[in-house]
Amino acid sequence: MSSTGDAESNGMRTSSDSITKPVLDEKTGVEVSSLDGGSSVDYKTRFPHVDEKKVLRKIDLRVVPFVFIINFFTFLDRVNISNATLFGLKQDLKLQGNQYNTALLIYLAGSFAGMNNICHMDGMRGYRGWRWVFILEGTLSCVLAFVMFFLVSDFPEEASWLSEDEKAFVKARLQEDVGQSGRNEPVRLTHFVKLFKDYKSYLGAVMYFGLIVPAYSFAYFSPTIIQGLGHTAITTQLLSIPPYFAAFVFGMIISAISDRLHHRFAFTMLGICIAIVGFSILFSVHNHTNVEYGALFLAAIGTYTAMPLALCWYSMNVQGHAQRSVAGAFQIGFGNVGGIIASYAFLAKDAPKYLPGYSICISFACLSGLACCLYFLAITLQSKRRNVEDGETSSDGSTSDFRFEYIS
Repeated sequence: MSSTGDAESNGMRTSSDSITKPVLDEKTGVEVSSLDGGSSVDYKTRFPHVDEKKVLRKIDLRVVPFVFIINFFTFLDRVNISNATLFGLKQDLKLQGNQYNTALLIYLAGSFAGMNNICHMDGMRGYRGWRWVFILEGTLSCVLAFVMFFLVSDFPEEASWLSEDEKAFVKARLQEDVGQSGRNEPVRLTHFVKLFKDYKSYLGAVMYFGLIVPAYSFAYFSPTIIQGLGHTAITTQLLSIPPYFAAFVFGMIISAISDRLHHRFAFTMLGICIAIVGFSILFSVHNHTNVEYGALFLAAIGTYTAMPLALCWYSMNVQGHAQRSVAGAFQIGFGNVGGIIASYAFLAKDAPKYLPGYSICISFACLSGLACCLYFLAITLQSKRRNVEDGETSSDGSTSDFRFEYIS
């Protein structure tokens, strides 16, 4: 056994925990590989005593539930106004014509979510039920944000619930994916320049943009559509739940299969095709309540299955924590512009058939499908052109031997 000093000069500690000693780039301060030639040893070889399944299970149980709750309330923040309309918002505010759609556009910046049973609070303390939608769950959203600030860890180094061995293992595991955990990697102007110079960035953004329009349209107007089938406000709220639940179950199953097969393209296109079928039925079938309600299931299942797959597919093919952060922000930010279109997709004058609205949803779903096909073609061709011989790290932290994680 070599001395501790000799071992540390090679970037490893000789204690039984075998924790990697970070080696920082003198220029950037970013952790880099300390191994000969800059190559990386498989993280399982470096940490044979760490149970990978146990660590991943611990991360899943500690991180995923919190992220799920945050995203759940984030989405409700944007669409709960559709619930408020069922409890007298339009009547109280005397909204006419396209004024409700304009309110949706303004509201797209985000507010608070609503509960089904808030309708029973109508008149309490002099407030209508739709006002309680914003008061009660608005408070809950604010409290949740404060609590999550302390519960969610951004990087392995900050996860107090991981042992030092486990932190080092997770960092090594991340190193094979993005080069380093990213905690010390700053976002630079070069990351934005690289983003805007890469045409694949725009394809990734359009993939999400094309799905946001039908997704927000469904969220904004599905209660109105269901109520138009002849149901009361409370019944409409109850009937709004099953399509989302079905989308959740189907989306989880498809995501698991997609991850197991290491494939995104076909499953994303499957979701898009299902959504197109659903909106097409709504466009062409009228006065058949059960058929129309069933079509809402297809629209929800297809749209909300394809959205996360498109996000993941693009994000996993961007190298480096900082570059991935910039690319993800661009994709989501550009995509959310689709909410503006969704706000004006279903106008009161088009009720009850809403043919223009369904046409818009179908068109943008097709646009997303086209972007997916072009993106698949682009990364397939570019992957074949990659020079895998030069593995030197550039000044922006990228390496020329980076391979696309999900070509398909």
